[in-house]
Amino acid sequence: MVNTTKPFSLGSISTGILRPEDLLPGFANALKIFDPLHATIKEAYELMATWGSGEENEEMELADAILDQLTSSLHDACPPFVYFGAHPGDGADFGFWPDWDAIHSMDDEYDGEAVLFEWQDFDNDKVTVMNLDRQILWSTV
Repeated sequence: MVNTTKPFSLGSISTGILRPEDLLPGFANALKIFDPLHATIKEAYELMATWGSGEENEEMELADAILDQLTSSLHDACPPFVYFGAHPGDGADFGFWPDWDAIHSMDDEYDGEAVLFEWQDFDNDKVTVMNLDRQILWSTV
């Protein structure tokens, strides 16, 4: 399990690119914030260091597999009501985004963990999500 108490920011980590060789560094660096010793980070850096020296199809397949692992690990590392992936309005903008559907359908329970919402502007999705000790988990304010 990844520790999600590390510093966290909503927003983009990679924009305007979809080539695996360009996505790998951003995804690996983002995962480093949560879990610096994650094995997939090492795999990503090893592939980046040798990129272009092997069979192109094999490199692409390996890059896709590593990106899938990084994406899954980054999603698992997200605090409550956040997902990692493409921005809903721009498929080439990857990062950490509020899960508005989950927030708007919430009954103050998230995987058995109670959370508090502080809405500054419900219509414009200005919200702060806190644990029961009122420690901010993340905010769009």
